[in-house]
Amino acid sequence: MKKHIHFLFIISFLLVFFNSCVDEYDKAPEIIFETPSRNQVFQYGDTVFIRAKITDEVPITFVSAELLNEDKTSRTAQYKTDYNAKEINYYEEIILNISKLSSGNYFLHIMARNEKNSRSVFLPIAINGIKWKLTEVFLITKISEQQTGITSINENGDNINVATLQGDYLASGMSIEYQSLIISGKNTGDLSILNTEDGSLACSIPNSISGLHPFFNSLHISDNRVFSGQRNSTIKCYDFAGGLVNSYGLPGERLAKNILYTQNRLFAETEDVLGGTRRLIQYYSGSSPATDHIIIQDIISWDYYNDRLIIFANVNNAGKIYSYNFINNVFTLLKTTETPITMATSKQRSEFFVACQDAIYLYDASVQNKLTKVINQSNIKNIFYDSYGENIFMHNSYNLYIINAETYQIIEQFVSPNEILNIHGRYSAITE
Repeated sequence: MKKHIHFLFIISFLLVFFNSCVDEYDKAPEIIFETPSRNQVFQYGDTVFIRAKITDEVPITFVSAELLNEDKTSRTAQYKTDYNAKEINYYEEIILNISKLSSGNYFLHIMARNEKNSRSVFLPIAINGIKWKLTEVFLITKISEQQTGITSINENGDNINVATLQGDYLASGMSIEYQSLIISGKNTGDLSILNTEDGSLACSIPNSISGLHPFFNSLHISDNRVFSGQRNSTIKCYDFAGGLVNSYGLPGERLAKNILYTQNRLFAETEDVLGGTRRLIQYYSGSSPATDHIIIQDIISWDYYNDRLIIFANVNNAGKIYSYNFINNVFTLLKTTETPITMATSKQRSEFFVACQDAIYLYDASVQNKLTKVINQSNIKNIFYDSYGENIFMHNSYNLYIINAETYQIIEQFVSPNEILNIHGRYSAITE
């Protein structure tokens, strides 16, 4: 009898042990690229044939592929496929006919997932892109408190009225990929996506006017998506047809003041609806925050560089430039400016143009960590850098300046009858 009980005990123990092993399976699928080869060179218009062997001890449920920039931000939509197999001979094609696809280094990204875990593999490739030129500059202007105007200046210097939107203005952005101009209202204006070829309205997200607080809080444009901070403590992600792709919940009653999507992560600077506490949160594995912590920085602009975020912010009315390690949530102060920062934008590689209240500076985020005054122009609101023509476009309330990026001398100046709110550039391919 005792032997029988002892035998049953052993059997029960083994069943529990093996069930525990199954429950605690923590491995991710294995991914081996077969084609293309590492650092293979492609030409604009080529088709990239992706082949990979993907295996796991448990069924693989999902595989996706996409083309990424050198900083690992998406250049294409994700090609997604559902599976239920332990071994997959994966195949996908990506045509390299993407708008404004520059020459440079890129990554092919394959992600495979089982029921609990996922794995990503990044294969470096190089692409010889095509040359582009700036053909139009769009001025977003304030016609009245409830009207926003869009004017274009073409290569001949002609001013053309493109469109007029009803409602107030919050922010705007440009997608070269989709040749779209995105303008968000605040209290009354809608979120509008316009075709830059003819100024027609492709789609709009209505402003749900209610109460005293603004409905739209922020706007961020990535290569393939439109991110909008909205009053109901959410960040909504749309495609360029206005379709809702994802919704990210903000804990508590908060506004998303600034949004950045990079490295397959979504970052947001938030502020309590009633004012006060600022927090920095990030999402990287779902629609709920992975990290969430209090910050003292009032973020003005941010970008990805060298496995960190470069953050341009103001603290107690003083301009500060930080490196932010988003893995351990650590800020490192790099430079302090003499006056508050109003805007910053990337020039190339490690260099950024930084507009302060007193002047324009060039900041080098490499080991040089150097901040140099380059343009003695105060009260500039927005800047963008045309890397193809090597010109700087910037504006104050009524003046648009075009400046040579080597000499920092003014090439042209346009005066707007209405207050300029923002500027954007439209590019076209150079055919030879």
